[in-house]
Amino acid sequence: MVFSATVLAIVLLMACPQPFAVREVAKSAPVTGAIFTTLADGSRVNANIYENKEAVHLDGGPGDNAPITAAGLPDGWYYFQVTDPSGKVLLSQDPVKCRSFLVESGIIVAVANESYLVKIRGQWVQADCTHLTGLDIDHGALTVQLMPYKDTPNRGGVYKVWATPVDDFEGNPEQIDNPGQFHGFVPSKSKTDNFKVRKGKPYEPPTIKVRKFSDLNFNGVVDPEDPEIGVDVLIDGGGWPAWVVDPLGTGNSGYTPWTFTAMPGGIWTVGEDDLAHWLATGAYVDGVAVDGPPFSPVLVSVGESSGETHEVIFLNGEAGDITACKRYDPQGDQTGETPVAGWQFCLTGTDILGGVVSDCKTTGEDGCAAWGDLIPGNYTVTEVMAQGSWQATGEENQSVELHSGEEVELIFHNFCTADALMHTKGFWQNQGCTIVNADDLAYLNSLPPYAGGAYNTNGQDNCGGVACPNLTGLPFDSVNELGCYIVAPNSQDEGIGLAQQLAAFILNVRHWMDSADSVLVLPGGNLSAQDIIDAAVLAWVTGNDVSYWQSFLDGLNNAGTLEYISSSPCDVSY
Repeated sequence: MVFSATVLAIVLLMACPQPFAVREVAKSAPVTGAIFTTLADGSRVNANIYENKEAVHLDGGPGDNAPITAAGLPDGWYYFQVTDPSGKVLLSQDPVKCRSFLVESGIIVAVANESYLVKIRGQWVQADCTHLTGLDIDHGALTVQLMPYKDTPNRGGVYKVWATPVDDFEGNPEQIDNPGQFHGFVPSKSKTDNFKVRKGKPYEPPTIKVRKFSDLNFNGVVDPEDPEIGVDVLIDGGGWPAWVVDPLGTGNSGYTPWTFTAMPGGIWTVGEDDLAHWLATGAYVDGVAVDGPPFSPVLVSVGESSGETHEVIFLNGEAGDITACKRYDPQGDQTGETPVAGWQFCLTGTDILGGVVSDCKTTGEDGCAAWGDLIPGNYTVTEVMAQGSWQATGEENQSVELHSGEEVELIFHNFCTADALMHTKGFWQNQGCTIVNADDLAYLNSLPPYAGGAYNTNGQDNCGGVACPNLTGLPFDSVNELGCYIVAPNSQDEGIGLAQQLAAFILNVRHWMDSADSVLVLPGGNLSAQDIIDAAVLAWVTGNDVSYWQSFLDGLNNAGTLEYISSSPCDVSY
């Protein structure tokens, strides 16, 4: 039975307009990622040379040698086509709408479930045009069989597969072919990959191999010790991202080392992506150094000889970082961890290329200042001392030999000081007793020298001007009793003399310093107040070195002022 024109129009309308009315398409923008041909299971064949046309499948997503962070094609729907290498002869044999696939999360996940009308023995019938698929065992993606397509007119058996976002297609997807130079596929908005199907001829299509080396000494030459990226050393688990544009203006991308089949005859443009922390140092095309910078992209002239090969080498040196961090050191022993903002550091040095570096920076809230993208060399970081009572507890400058890709962190420790007004034991028996509190008494009573025993007051006055009793027992029951004790006669008992000076010192620490952990800056070395208290108590308990510690504490209490390390950073000013 033959369809009438009206019926045929209705059938055509019902056949497949809906998928394109509701389908989410890839947005019009430069296409990132890559396409490549594989077998049905996603495995690659040497030089993209296949035994037959049925074996060729389209794959998408991160290609060979891609790092784990590499992105695939942008999400959305795409059309594909197969042409000869020039793109002039369309080889695909089904309507464009049949050649459609969906990308999600950078990989192919579905193909269009389409049909179209064909006339068989004088009758119009529905034909399924859904392409067969396989499963990429490496990425979990679908692979899409390219058949049906005709044999290529290219004498070497070379084909070109194209992919373009649906939204960028220029034509009618109901048709097999569309007018225009490239059948509705815009080169600048398409990804392409060349492949060959064996035809029994000796001709082998040209290939271009892109390689990348880490230039350890930044000399722009591939030295024996320079590792190849993607082979000897990986970046994020893979090779270096590179890209190519063929003579038609279509492009694709891959990761080094990357070998692709080239279209015979014409000029190819090969480039590499810029990666943070790397500096381009050189490039070679077929062994000839590129006159740069810039060193990317480069042009490769491809002839038509069978088995013709070309090689592009890019060299980049991985820069290093030096970070200088300022840490506050309340113990004065280079163990502090509190960051100090606003501190100035200066970096000076000479890199391995002879470049002189001189730059000063100020620390941020994290207490650090950083210099990035440094060429290897010898560098020195010097701190600029802030005004006031700041002091360094370590070296004020540190030197480093920076190597390729090295990240060095240098820690500088500093403290600032405050003054404690020291008072004698007479002060604490007299006007000072008015600031003594119950917590002071409780702390004193917790120490062995004040836990028990008796003493001779010999008629001394207490804080209220009232005569002390001749004998009073410890511990202290009141501020008045402390006032009586701290000036009691001690000529016959060195232990009482030590305990009196210790009590005065403890009160000085508790009222005029940040805490017992405060570190005193002394001529013989720094000591924390707590260390001094502990040593004096031990001397009292054991009876060893009592005179020494009594005299030592007497000197501290009579010092007028004592310099100690502030428990928190002072203001930073220059």
